[in-house]
Amino acid sequence: MPHNLSNLATRTAAKKKLLHALTTSMMIMDILPVWDAAYGAFKTEVRKATLSWISDDDIDQIIYSTYLELPGRTKALDGLLTLTLSASSLDTLADQILDQLTSPKDYWFCFPLPQIIVPEDIRLSSSVTIVRNRVDAQRGMVRAGDVTASDKGALLKVHGSGYVNGERTQSAFVDAMTKTKWALQIAMLLGYFSRTSKRHSPLVLALGGTEQQDILDAKWTCDQPRITDYCRVRLGIGLSRFLSELTFTKGEWTARQVESLQQHVGKLLTAVQDPVAQLNVKSIRRSLEWAFDAGIDEDEHMRFIKTCIGLEAAMSEQNEEIGITEQLADRCAFLLNKTATARLETRNLMRKVYQLRSKLVHGVAAGLSESERTLAQQAEKILTAVLRTELKAVMDWYVTLKL
Repeated sequence: MPHNLSNLATRTAAKKKLLHALTTSMMIMDILPVWDAAYGAFKTEVRKATLSWISDDDIDQIIYSTYLELPGRTKALDGLLTLTLSASSLDTLADQILDQLTSPKDYWFCFPLPQIIVPEDIRLSSSVTIVRNRVDAQRGMVRAGDVTASDKGALLKVHGSGYVNGERTQSAFVDAMTKTKWALQIAMLLGYFSRTSKRHSPLVLALGGTEQQDILDAKWTCDQPRITDYCRVRLGIGLSRFLSELTFTKGEWTARQVESLQQHVGKLLTAVQDPVAQLNVKSIRRSLEWAFDAGIDEDEHMRFIKTCIGLEAAMSEQNEEIGITEQLADRCAFLLNKTATARLETRNLMRKVYQLRSKLVHGVAAGLSESERTLAQQAEKILTAVLRTELKAVMDWYVTLKL
């Protein structure tokens, strides 16, 4: 999609600010001072032109990596950049930076699934595929020594748009991670995937419970990789452990199971990602993400809070006349139950859930008692039931839409 930086007048204005920053800011040990006010003015101009796909961190990385790749560059330890680069070189540098910022780039991220082995690639949507073999999938896109012959688990290959170098906060990775959450959460809700806890040695548990090999990387590729690209993103402990423990619920894959996965998870994922369905899937997208984040969080307080936010994302609306507790209690009661008694039980349960949420958010409770822990688990079950019911409704609606 074209962005405003492809417009000549907008590009000229941005280039003027960038050249001002390049020629007036003082270098420190060959590092461009992207934190200076002059670069800040340039980044403000870029953000206005590129809408929402890029962050300040992305812009900083693009500026610095483009500078490092500039042909004929000599180290500028300290002082003005004009001491080591000619006016024409600075002009070239500015153009190359703006070229990188004109539109988001397409990337493919490969998230390891160490315990899942599939007989063939399984395409779930245009942007998500379960790739059969980790070594085969990554051969030619990573450096020698990055994978070993024992890496036989599958990969979840996910498209991301924006920019990435090696940080989890960068726009392309955030985009890919969002789709990863949708895909894996839907697959778990429909019963295709589940988690099998890995056992750790007593020494590892005594030292904090995390082995070095438990921290996974998502490797990535794009059409035009740069010399300075790192080509991998180090995943967090919670996500790494989740991926390491993820298994196929029904044992070994069969052709029928692959077809079933594509039929159910694939079609739902396509519906959730379809721009045409935006208004009907916006709330469930957010709820799927919060449910996923809750599932990988090992802090029981944060897990519970995220579960509550997942319920709010799926069911609540801005309404000053009705409090959120009663709103959610009523909606969950009617969505999940058919009898008056069952609805009353759900209402009362939701009220207890939100009393606990209020205690934790306002610091009244420092920890969860056994009864509160049970209540938190019941909240997770309600969120699971809500998401399954809402996903079925979305699928029924989407099938009708496409007729």
